[in-house]
Amino acid sequence: MVKLLFKTYIIIPIMFFSVALLLGCKKVRTLAEYNRLYQKYVHENYTTSEYSQKLEKAKKEIEYYKKSITPVLSIEYDNNQFWKYLIILPNNPPEFDILKHYHIALVFCGRFADLWQGNKNMPSLVFNDFKSEFEAFKNSVVQYDGSWNSLTRRFLEAKFETNFDDPMFAYAEAFLDSPNGISRKEQTLRTEEMIITHEATRFSNTGKMCDLAVDIYRTMMPYKNKDVRPPVRYSTFEKLKQYLKNL
Repeated sequence: MVKLLFKTYIIIPIMFFSVALLLGCKKVRTLAEYNRLYQKYVHENYTTSEYSQKLEKAKKEIEYYKKSITPVLSIEYDNNQFWKYLIILPNNPPEFDILKHYHIALVFCGRFADLWQGNKNMPSLVFNDFKSEFEAFKNSVVQYDGSWNSLTRRFLEAKFETNFDDPMFAYAEAFLDSPNGISRKEQTLRTEEMIITHEATRFSNTGKMCDLAVDIYRTMMPYKNKDVRPPVRYSTFEKLKQYLKNL
């Protein structure tokens, strides 16, 4: 009996320690922490020459993207290529480099797909409270994108990519959910603000940035490591495939 109790007292702390360790590994509070994880990811999945080649190709995609976006009224923190043309965010947003933060961009963009689909994990937009404003906003966006469906498809494609078993997506989600990131609630509120204030240009640019994030992710995908790519959340994965077919 004493031996059993002794073993129990040893096993329980070890179990709690193991669980805490597993939970702690996904806590990413700053971009500096995220960057260290990304460097580890690069080291484990690329050769030096492969990474350099992919990076150069991704840089060219960014230059093309810059030509496609429409300038908007400047705001206080317009000193960063990610936030400069995009949705209005809280003051002092984190410094962002899409060449190494494209996983974060994809998670961020995928949240817009969650908004339109009414995902229970994403606060719903209060469309019923300003339905006419939303319809007017959609009509304004069409002037820049050709159709509302083409814009929402970009968000769905971004969400589609996050359903693959790439470890950086978990870290990206952890960072965005941290105090230094952008919570789902905050992103929802900012989207509502854009709709009410008719920020159609900025929203259209956001969609184009999501396109860029998808392109960079596919460009930067490692050649040899096949374990990064397979789908893991099959029900969501199949659902998204169906959404994309229907658009």
